[in-house]
Amino acid sequence: MEPQENLPPAVEVINSEVVEIIGDSGVQAIKLKEGKIIGVSWAGVMSPARPCTDFLKDSNIELIDGAIAVDENMRSSIPDIFACGAVCLRRGETPRIKTWEDSLAEGLSVAENILKS
Repeated sequence: MEPQENLPPAVEVINSEVVEIIGDSGVQAIKLKEGKIIGVSWAGVMSPARPCTDFLKDSNIELIDGAIAVDENMRSSIPDIFACGAVCLRRGETPRIKTWEDSLAEGLSVAENILKS
């Protein structure tokens, strides 16, 4: 499922590069690399990032490409440790940039699975 499939009709996802943020005391518009200027009241930026898991290198927590490996219940290789969001990757899943919606859903899953355990 593409992240855009669950967005409200008034929300448009634009895959471009922002070259300028315009506004005096807050964001009023953005300028795209194509030259188009779009009026906005809010702007979010997603960029590739590596999980910050260096502190786990001497632990027994399994890592996949630097991310905490989790199962379908968001449980790590240590049974009472769960992870969600950009810091983790489900075993068998292709690495990708997670949206806020992905991370929120994973966080809710973690909460539910902690309560079940």
